[in-house]
Amino acid sequence: MASIQSSILWLLVVSLFCGFATTSLLANEENGKASEEEAKADPFEVPDGTAKELFLFINSIKRMKPEIRTREAMVAHLRKQIAAVTVAANKVLAQNISDDEAARAIEEQFVGLSVLSRVDPEAQVQLQALAESFSDDPRPAVAHAANFQLLQQSIQKTLQGNGSPSAIIGTIFGFTDKHGLDAQTAGLATQVGTMLSRSPDKDSIEVATQLLTQLAALMKKSDDPQILASVPAVSATARRLS
Repeated sequence: MASIQSSILWLLVVSLFCGFATTSLLANEENGKASEEEAKADPFEVPDGTAKELFLFINSIKRMKPEIRTREAMVAHLRKQIAAVTVAANKVLAQNISDDEAARAIEEQFVGLSVLSRVDPEAQVQLQALAESFSDDPRPAVAHAANFQLLQQSIQKTLQGNGSPSAIIGTIFGFTDKHGLDAQTAGLATQVGTMLSRSPDKDSIEVATQLLTQLAALMKKSDDPQILASVPAVSATARRLS
């Protein structure tokens, strides 16, 4: 099972960061025949620019694929990508930006470290520390992004066997009590409940039943059309389980 999970996670790393073509610089027009080393600048060098320009740079970095497809080369490429994304995101955060732009900048770092943690456990520690550092941020969008990341990490640890599945219920609804229910949180809770419902373990199925029942009741109170549209499916799964 562990080897299968490892293979799946590695495929995720490849698909997220190595699925698109790289871009190259044109050769020097004056000389016409400059060497490849002279013609190509370091693609991971983070430029200065506005928040919009830096986000475009981040997107371009994430689309780059390694030139060598060995596992070692791909991991090294991944590290360079995430390092560049981190520098660019911090340059965004240093500017006078909106709350949503700040939240997006730290979310880019969360995604990068989350992917890197599949091959480097130290990245998980960095991810935890980064999320905690923004958890009490005065900007609501930033604090929400950080606490949602901490929510995901807490659920992941529980599902990996570090605690009883029943703890997930308190974790999720403790989060919604503090931050409210949005489509992102409803989607996460639905996925967790559905996954637990497929477990052969009786306790996990009972947790899934309780989780989805409470979630459906909370979703019915929402004003978000996206959340309301999902109520029938969540309610039906909860009824089936019970």
